[in-house]
Amino acid sequence: MKFLFVGDLHGQVSDAHVAIERAAELGVDELIQVGDWGFIWKSTSQVLQVEQALATFGVQMRFIAGNHDDHPRLRALPEGEGNVTPHITYQRRGSVLQYPDGLRVGFLGGAPSIDKRWRLQSGQGWWAEEEIEDSDVESLVTAAAGVPLDVLVTHDAPFLPPGITPRLNDGEFMTKSYLSIKRVREAVSSTRPPLLVHGHYHIRYTDYQPVVHDDDSVTSVRLEGLDAGHGVERDFCLALEIAPGRGADASVITG
Repeated sequence: MKFLFVGDLHGQVSDAHVAIERAAELGVDELIQVGDWGFIWKSTSQVLQVEQALATFGVQMRFIAGNHDDHPRLRALPEGEGNVTPHITYQRRGSVLQYPDGLRVGFLGGAPSIDKRWRLQSGQGWWAEEEIEDSDVESLVTAAAGVPLDVLVTHDAPFLPPGITPRLNDGEFMTKSYLSIKRVREAVSSTRPPLLVHGHYHIRYTDYQPVVHDDDSVTSVRLEGLDAGHGVERDFCLALEIAPGRGADASVITG
C-alpha cells in the first residue's frame, strides 16, 4: 500500500493543504499524520477547512495524538472510521489496524511537552493525558496479539534522534522524556516492527537502530523522523510504498 506520512501540523491549515495535494498527486491510499495535529476544537472552522480539502481531492486522513492535542476531546470521540469527519479519523493510542492487503500498522500517540511551563503560564493549553503510559504500551501489545507489526506510527521516538541534545536544565522534562522514549522502545521490542515513523522533534532523518527483545534476540528497526510543517513539503511529508512483511524495505515514492 501507498501512504503519505505527515509530520506535526500544529493546526496550520496551509500545511495540511500542501500535504493533501501531495497525497492526491501521488495517488496514495491514505495520509497518516503523526501527532500534534493541533486543529482548533473550540471552533470547528479549521477542521471543516481540512475536511473540505480532503473531500475535494478524494484523500483519507488518519492521525494520532501528539502532546499538543486536546486529549479529553479526542478520547471522547466514538470508535471507528470517520470519527472526526467523513474523511478524518483519529486513531487511538495503543491500537492496531490491519489493511485489506494484510499490512499491520500499530499506533502509539503521545509525548511530554518541552514547553509545559510556558503553556501553563500563558494559558495556551496543556493536557496531563499527553504522556504515554505503560497501559498504552500494554494495549498495543495486546492488540498486536503476538504477531509482528509491519509499521509502528508514533509521536515520540524510541531513541533520541540525531542532533537532538538532552535538555539538562529541566529535570522534570528530562525524566518524562526518558520515560516516554523508554516506553516507545519497549513497544518496538514487544511488537517487532521493522519500520517506525514518528514526529515530535521537528527533524527529518532516516536511521537504523538495533532492538533487543525479551528472548535476547536482536533485530533492526528503520526510523523515519519527520519535521514539522513549515511549508517545506520535502521535510514534513514522506511517501512510502509498504508491503506486508517488508516494512524495512519500504520504498520512497517521489512522483
